[in-house]
Amino acid sequence: MTTVAGLTVAGAGVRRVFRAAWLAPLMAAVIVAAYRFLTFVDFSNDHYVHLSRSQQLMLGDLPVRDFVDPGQPMAYLTSWAIQRMLGPGLLSELLLVSACFGVAAALCWVVTIRLTSSWLLAAAATLMQAIVFPATYSYPKMLMAGVMGATLLAFAGSPRVLSAMVVGAGTGFAFLFRHDLGLFAAAGCGAAAILLSVRRTWSGVTGRQILLGVVTAAMVALPWLVWVQAQVGVARYFADGVEFSSIERARSFLAWPIIRTGPGPLVMWPADAPLPRPTIHVRWRPGEAASTAQALAESLGLVNGEERDRGTWIYEIQDWSPAALRRIVTSPAIEDTHGIDRLSFNLTDPPSSSLAARGMSLVRRALSVEVPGLQLGANSATVMYYLAWCIAGLAALLWGLARPVDPPVAACVAALIVWQTLVNLTFLRDALIVRAPDVFGSLPPPRGLGGGPAVDVGWRLATRRCPRCGHVHSDPAAGCGARRW
Repeated sequence: MTTVAGLTVAGAGVRRVFRAAWLAPLMAAVIVAAYRFLTFVDFSNDHYVHLSRSQQLMLGDLPVRDFVDPGQPMAYLTSWAIQRMLGPGLLSELLLVSACFGVAAALCWVVTIRLTSSWLLAAAATLMQAIVFPATYSYPKMLMAGVMGATLLAFAGSPRVLSAMVVGAGTGFAFLFRHDLGLFAAAGCGAAAILLSVRRTWSGVTGRQILLGVVTAAMVALPWLVWVQAQVGVARYFADGVEFSSIERARSFLAWPIIRTGPGPLVMWPADAPLPRPTIHVRWRPGEAASTAQALAESLGLVNGEERDRGTWIYEIQDWSPAALRRIVTSPAIEDTHGIDRLSFNLTDPPSSSLAARGMSLVRRALSVEVPGLQLGANSATVMYYLAWCIAGLAALLWGLARPVDPPVAACVAALIVWQTLVNLTFLRDALIVRAPDVFGSLPPPRGLGGGPAVDVGWRLATRRCPRCGHVHSDPAAGCGARRW
């Protein structure tokens, strides 16, 4: 019998299950990366905190010496590297962000299936991370949470020198991506190390391995710290970072959010995704001034104009009733039009001519009914805020009450509880509607399953209890003869 991705299988099926175990996270990575790429709209202002610095690197400037570092060296160095490889511009950055979200989804799948032994929960956790749609600049939070969970599970399950070094390297890279994430990862790994040290005789973890992890983390961060010391000094660098964080926190506070009541729509339609408007071509008469043509176009209900040729523009039309189209056709400033039947004053290609468009219009109209007591938009962030705290609290409570869990699970759950608590304390503030999806999306797996790490522990307690004594053993196959946590 062999365990693959949390599932115990017979020898004949090991190869097939092993392939499936790696194919599933790979598919999750590809699907989520494609989803983020295809649904991209634009980068928010906060994304340019590190992207603008990558542009300065492209122009030959050096960090700290030529511009202020916000505590995210790896973020803008990665953006700079991908632009050097794929070419300057936003497309390279979009490909990087999409790929990182894909890798985070794969790690989410791997960690969740290891903790829960359930492919269904792994799929649900990965889907939850995608649909909350964290901001583009938050990809380090998703990525580093998955890295911490995966490396800790690997180390706690098989304590070796190499796995200890991998945990330390992951913590060091988290520090370089964002200094606060590095501190969160170090605190989580510290909690896991303490827990494993207490049960050293069972877990096999030694102080030498833990020390090696700490040294590896320091060695990963050391080159950056040496560079900083050579430019402005490490003490001044961190003092400036603390001052910057204090200013940011002073501008941003959060009162306890409340559930709002009142009428609201049954379905929240995206404000930036209305039904498509029809377009027409307009050729203005020669000599018509651009300012005059613009004002006239607005008075005729023509918006979002784009010049296609000299004097010829394509416009979206707001009102395509026969009366409105007659005003456009008969306007003395317009020489010709395309897309309007000049005899019947109807569009030659009306948007509602297809059955699908008519059906979509009817569905939107039916589901936009005001429902008393429902405010989905205002309450979604509030629900995520309290759920994020409940996940950490429930996980701590359930883990404390149900300690008979094998060391890898216990260590990983302890680290994730610490990570989530620190993330909540520092990132959950105004504007909540912007920050809540980032915090909820960075929740280590399983995300959003009504208990996060608590579900991990509860699931294992429910499925791996010994039928004789009721305890969870370190080796379920050994039954009551196995040692207990």
